[in-house]
Amino acid sequence: MAVTTKKHEEQPSPTPRHRFVGIITERDYLKKIVIRDLSSKDVLVSQIMTPRRALRAVSLDHSLYECLDIFEK
Repeated sequence: MAVTTKKHEEQPSPTPRHRFVGIITERDYLKKIVIRDLSSKDVLVSQIMTPRRALRAVSLDHSLYECLDIFEK
């Protein structure tokens, strides 16, 4: 799920005021909430999301092999 600076937006689109700041995945939730036996009611998205600076982008033309190579770096 993409995370923006605007709350309650189902289909986020970046604008100067409301930009993408990160992403949260099921893996983030499992590794950072469930395994640590924390309550999701007490944890902010900003505490478990992967920040934008850590994300890597690929194009539709990348092969799965190329994507996996990027993940390993």
